[in-house]
Amino acid sequence: MLPFMATVCLLAMGSAALNCLGHFAYPAFAPIILNLFIIAAAWLVAPHWHKEMGDRLRVISYSVTLAGVAQLVGLIWLLKRNGFKRFFVSGRLPPASRQCSS
Repeated sequence: MLPFMATVCLLAMGSAALNCLGHFAYPAFAPIILNLFIIAAAWLVAPHWHKEMGDRLRVISYSVTLAGVAQLVGLIWLLKRNGFKRFFVSGRLPPASRQCSS
């Protein structure tokens, strides 16, 4: 589940950028995506997996990482739709980010 930490940190930065632009719905909706992935893994996928509990828990942990990737893909799509050219900015910030900080 360590890759989830990277995705959730990037999600926090991107959500802050969306909040600066006045878009609050997706940052509030993103945890719901995580919950849906976990519930789907626990109810739909894990019971049909091996009978051992460790394998079932492994399926749920993979779903957490996949949920983080899905959240990040949605965030990047929204940022590009709102004028951000690159998600990883080195050096200069986009004008919209500078307006939020002042």
